[in-house]
Amino acid sequence: MIDQIIPKLRSDLKYNQIEQNGVILFVVFDEIGLIQQPVAFHETELAILKLIDGNSSIEIILQNLNNPKISTYDLIGFINLLVQNNFLDTEDVLTAKERIKNYLKSSIKESVCNGSTYPNDPYELKKYLNYMLNSSKKSDIKFDGIMAPHLDYRTGPNTHSTYARAFNSLDTEDIELIVLFGTAHYRSTNDFMFTKKNYKTPLGIIDTDKEFLNLLEANCNIHYDDLAHINEHSLELHIVLLQHIFNNKKIKVLPILTGTTYEYFKSNNSPNKNEEYLAFIDNFKNTLTQYNKKTLFLASGDLCHIGQKFGDTEDAAILEQDIKLFDDKLINSIQNNNKDDFFQLVNTQFESKRVCGTFPFYVIQDIMNPTQIDKLNYNFWYEKETKSAVSICSMGLKY
Repeated sequence: MIDQIIPKLRSDLKYNQIEQNGVILFVVFDEIGLIQQPVAFHETELAILKLIDGNSSIEIILQNLNNPKISTYDLIGFINLLVQNNFLDTEDVLTAKERIKNYLKSSIKESVCNGSTYPNDPYELKKYLNYMLNSSKKSDIKFDGIMAPHLDYRTGPNTHSTYARAFNSLDTEDIELIVLFGTAHYRSTNDFMFTKKNYKTPLGIIDTDKEFLNLLEANCNIHYDDLAHINEHSLELHIVLLQHIFNNKKIKVLPILTGTTYEYFKSNNSPNKNEEYLAFIDNFKNTLTQYNKKTLFLASGDLCHIGQKFGDTEDAAILEQDIKLFDDKLINSIQNNNKDDFFQLVNTQFESKRVCGTFPFYVIQDIMNPTQIDKLNYNFWYEKETKSAVSICSMGLKY
């Protein structure tokens, strides 16, 4: 094995130098999402990276490295980690790059959850969605917007009822546009990341509203990031339910991914203290008024993520009551229509609770200015195998 040629290091990687506790590190990442988390390397590791030129074997790299502290075993382990995390131009990476290249040229955003989270066959999918929606009765009150989870459908009946309570309460009468805000899990380049691509699921293609986007572009600068959408599931799990509920009615969507809240938390400010954010919200609301079409609003997000799957050492089951008390505070702040209290509550424990729906839930309140917000359902989902849990809720919003 040590005389086999190692695939070369990708030429499209980006490098940032940082200092951590007096040690110089090099953060390596890409801009197309194949490396899902930036990785920090020290100088010795960077020296190895520079030797992976596509013409060298383990044996040759060791010779050129000339560092007696690094064994053949160490180097093989390091190379394997690079392969597993898509740092090298392996056949799988080259195939993925070609897929991304074709996607960027296309007008379609293909589904990523079909055949796993939900059935690929349209008939089976409709049956499955009916089963989900029938897990909760339809609401007597019809809402103009909802907050709903994007937790995997396969997590069971309680998750189904949380989705169902939200989607069964939508006012679908005469709707022409559906605005969706969703958590971006893999890439964050702006507070709001748009795409002009139409979303495709086994139930067909749902058009993104280019007319609205053109009008919005005339009113302000907007940020397009197709790569943020390529592998994202947060909007797709709402879109497939909307396709089923509207059942081929001619509706259009506006899929928007929201970026990380880290910089807001770091500065201990809510988005409403940011002039750029405020200007965008005003322009977006003015564009909705100009467009003058009946619109639904959806925010896709989950609440807390705890346990070993998310890097914790404790069993999430031990923390269940603590999480539920924290979630009650979050939900109460939303019901009281106090988005800044909600944001600051999340901020107090954002590293330990990992509330991934923070930005979508905040933004939908800013865009809608609701007069009524009702809690519809809550669920604490626990996975015994990984001793991990995710809490979710659904909320209804009226003007």
